[in-house]
Amino acid sequence: MTMAPMYRLGERKPGNRKSILWFVAASLLVLAMVAFWAKTTLHADTHISAPPPPTISTVADAQTPVKHFNESAFSIDLPSDWKTVALAGSSPGIYQWSGGTKDDNTRSIEVYVDHVPTTLGVNRVVAVRASGSGLTVASDVSDNCSNFTRPTASEPAESTHAKWNGINFLCDLGNYLRDVVGTSSPESINSVTLTGPTTGMHTLFFTYTDNSPSPDYATFINALKSFQLK
Repeated sequence: MTMAPMYRLGERKPGNRKSILWFVAASLLVLAMVAFWAKTTLHADTHISAPPPPTISTVADAQTPVKHFNESAFSIDLPSDWKTVALAGSSPGIYQWSGGTKDDNTRSIEVYVDHVPTTLGVNRVVAVRASGSGLTVASDVSDNCSNFTRPTASEPAESTHAKWNGINFLCDLGNYLRDVVGTSSPESINSVTLTGPTTGMHTLFFTYTDNSPSPDYATFINALKSFQLK
């Protein structure tokens, strides 16, 4: 009778070792095939490219061409189509200009030099401050003062005391549908005092009237910034 070989501790059967080697080789082959398939068939859907170079553009200056008006005591820059208005019978200290084109002739600017109307009410106000012989515009044009001013029994409707951004002025509540803009300063209602290098000290008041359907307050602001006392 033939006896089966005895198993000894520390020894492996030859058949088991060959099976392990075949399993490892088959696994490596499968992994290699999967990797080759993935490389040749799968592609990423996202493509990352470098950002385009920045575009630098230059914005043209759209400022309206201006004309330099040179008066005896001061100078001021206004739109090039504006013209001087002769004020018959007026004080020599009052100057006025208006637009010269069809779309601009409803606008006008007045400058009062040492003849400031102390009771003249306006519909809007711009706060200004003295800066040597020129002006510093300290605020935008206000809203129509009828929207933030209440009438009083003791004051005329055409010159009711009002305040905008800490600046006192007179509000014309009697003609609230008009569009007259005036200047006022911290020193006094309707006036600002400038000192020119040759003409000395003068008290000034500026108004802008715009009866057009689309008021252009930039014209007034630019004029105020250009004003220079001589």
